[in-house]
Amino acid sequence: MNFFKDLNSLYSAMNSFQEVIIFPLGVEGQNLIELIRYMNATYRITCIAVPKLPNENARQLVHTIPTIQLNNLPHFRETAIFIVAVPSDQNQAAYEYLVQFGCKNVGVISDNVHMQITDSLKNFFSSGQSANYFFNYFYDKFTEMRYRLDEQNEVCSLNSKTFEPFRNKFRNKKIVIFATGPSADYYDPISDAIHIGLNFAWKRKNIRLNYLFTNDGGEKESMSAMEKGFSLIKDGIFVSKFMDRIPYCYSNYPEDVSLRFKNVRRFYIDDSVDNPIYQDICYHPLSCCGSVVFAALHFSLFTYPKQIYIVGCDAQKSNYGHFYEKISDDVFPCLDKIKVTWSRMKMFANQYYPETEIISVNPVGLKGLFKDIYTQKFKDMNNNKGGGYRQLEILACKFSCEKNIAVTPFDLKEAA
Repeated sequence: MNFFKDLNSLYSAMNSFQEVIIFPLGVEGQNLIELIRYMNATYRITCIAVPKLPNENARQLVHTIPTIQLNNLPHFRETAIFIVAVPSDQNQAAYEYLVQFGCKNVGVISDNVHMQITDSLKNFFSSGQSANYFFNYFYDKFTEMRYRLDEQNEVCSLNSKTFEPFRNKFRNKKIVIFATGPSADYYDPISDAIHIGLNFAWKRKNIRLNYLFTNDGGEKESMSAMEKGFSLIKDGIFVSKFMDRIPYCYSNYPEDVSLRFKNVRRFYIDDSVDNPIYQDICYHPLSCCGSVVFAALHFSLFTYPKQIYIVGCDAQKSNYGHFYEKISDDVFPCLDKIKVTWSRMKMFANQYYPETEIISVNPVGLKGLFKDIYTQKFKDMNNNKGGGYRQLEILACKFSCEKNIAVTPFDLKEAA
């Protein structure tokens, strides 16, 4: 078990990792969070992780630090430092719990450091620093609030211009969200549906896309390749802009894409898995959370169609690739985050758009989440390959069980 033996070693660990997560319990956990707050260091904390929340998808804040249920964390278990602040008799249990959960970097606060934290808090309040601290704290909060208001005004201005014409526009119609996963090879086009493609979906020549959603345009090579298909899109291309507070906002498409293509519509997205999914996308950013599919789904629900068909969203790392090429699993680091967001989007749709039916076409990683249907091409492929997708289906069922979704394992004979 790795112990922090003094405050300096604790501060050093917090500054050595880009992502810092607190695993607190009892007074010991509260004191650590209070100390971080009084140090004006809450910005260094990615989140507080807890084993269980009353509502696993609820957003809770402790001194502006988001609190997230442990199994809803994305890739952090491999990249972050987890700092355990619990009563000493529970150190071993908490440490083993995180290690078994897959957390690679776990440090436990020793009794000596807990005493130093307590003494630091007492000294802080007795020295008169607290008044100065609270002045600075509230000044920072008002500054942050002003920045957020300016940012929100920008979101309202751009998203209202882009999305207001689409409010309930496709009521009683069918929408197909056409992604680029390998299962898209076995899709039979629905002739009376509105097709919304994702990224390089335009490469499928027999699918006529009405709209296209794309996020990533920071690299000239990928941007140039993507723009080859822009001229093929009939009704509109939706190109996102990441909020400025998102670390990878540098991957935005440049503004001149709107000047060179008349049917391009820009809009703001947010990528935080713990942020709310807002109903009115004219006044709030669309949810992205690791994949452009969520922006397209969020938009589709806003148009209030009768049915939404999900095609080519395989959500399966062991099968990651595109219908037009196979690529390494290494480029798909946020699968956990994506799976969490699929479950959140389902709850959002059930709450605000209960009349809209969501259907997965030839599902792999999404099996059991929505209504599942299979094309004859997909059934024939499984028969011809002797169940070549069987392992993928087993993994898909594992995901469904992790999310407490009732699902019957895929039976090739029954499907045929």
